[in-house]
Amino acid sequence: MPVGVGRHRDSLAGHGRPRPLPGSLSERRRCSLSERRRSEIPSSAQPVCFNDDDQSGPHGPLPGRQPGRSLIRAPPSVCVTLNSPTQTERRTTLIFNHETAHSADSTDRAHSIATRTVEYESEGEQMYGHLAVPSGADIRPAVLIAHEGAGLNDFQRRRADLLAEQGYIALAMDYHSGRWYSDPAAMMERLGPLLSSPERCRAVGQTAIDVLLSHPRADSGRVAAIGYGAGGTIALELGRGGADLRAIAAVNPILAAIRPEDSRQIRCPVLACVGSKDPLSPPEARQAFIDEMDNARVDWQLLVCGGAEHAFHLPPMTSEGALATSADEAVAVPGISHSPVHAQRCWKAILTHLDESMRSRR
Repeated sequence: MPVGVGRHRDSLAGHGRPRPLPGSLSERRRCSLSERRRSEIPSSAQPVCFNDDDQSGPHGPLPGRQPGRSLIRAPPSVCVTLNSPTQTERRTTLIFNHETAHSADSTDRAHSIATRTVEYESEGEQMYGHLAVPSGADIRPAVLIAHEGAGLNDFQRRRADLLAEQGYIALAMDYHSGRWYSDPAAMMERLGPLLSSPERCRAVGQTAIDVLLSHPRADSGRVAAIGYGAGGTIALELGRGGADLRAIAAVNPILAAIRPEDSRQIRCPVLACVGSKDPLSPPEARQAFIDEMDNARVDWQLLVCGGAEHAFHLPPMTSEGALATSADEAVAVPGISHSPVHAQRCWKAILTHLDESMRSRR
């Protein structure tokens, strides 16, 4: 039987035209920072500011880190205070072209946003998440973003920014303690014990949700988890563990569940996006996922992208986790390739999924 979706959705209600995918050509054309303001940081926050001379964590430079971002340290109890004055506020200006043009009166106009790096503790290690918050003082829905297996870089940080521009409070979590793994063997040595333990995946994800919800404007009744690669597996395991979520979206996850019976605890709609040629999501794994979701009576969608390989959402990266500017800079891994078309389709599907699931408060 053909593998498709459990429920067809084809509109982008409430979002108008979505922002181009981070790292895409249209995104690079579209965005410029037209306003930049830095507020005074209170001494009680004890910030560590990243600049040209200091862009490092405990393991060296943070992957893909751009200068000028600030770091707020959270105590080991993961009780994060984020109601201090904004460190960085910026407004995105649209550059209209054939890919992004829409009416100047569109409700899709970006919020101005504030961003900051939040250091918190998880499994005995310091993590470096990226928080993006829309302007205003009202309560907003919250979205957790779990990065792919290599680590958290500016590509995923920018994804949190895009969600904040849509009105969400977004945290791009970290589960590598600031490291970036360009070597697949080293990455799997790190990921293997995590992905083989549903309890650890759920605990790492829940710790990050607690950090996200510590923001005073985050709506604890409207929380979503999205993830990419190994991060998609973490998002799914949060649902299987019974986390109080309104939506789950997983792009290029490992679909096979260690304990599929736990899916009966999923309390929200699920969207999964995979490539038809992903060696980690062969047809039998996709069918097992369908059976798992159906048996648990989950409201699910499975978007299979024809011809796409694993990590099709991710543009070519350098060994340091920055966007590659040439083929010579890019790290090549068999079975992994970027598909801009499918990446943009999945981004649109995620925005629709979030809008449908979190439009109203409980």
